[in-house]
Amino acid sequence: MIREKIKLEENTTGQTGYRSIIPTSNENFNPSDFTVVYAVISDYDDPCLPFFSLLSFKHAATRLNTLRYKYTFSWIKKQSTHKAKS
Repeated sequence: MIREKIKLEENTTGQTGYRSIIPTSNENFNPSDFTVVYAVISDYDDPCLPFFSLLSFKHAATRLNTLRYKYTFSWIKKQSTHKAKS
């Protein structure tokens, strides 16, 4: 069922290659083959997370580690949406 949904999404968006990375039901699934990326978009030059956000991330990372998934954290610099005045 998931493969049909992926195929439909690929056909709708024109993006391809996703079906090949999803294991079939007869393949061994190894969580350590996958990395979960937590990404935060920020427009600050020196980004930081609030305390409870850090706590939530730590909890999620611990759970992923328990399930044998790899995880990483990344900052994404938000591009300015302001246009220069003429």
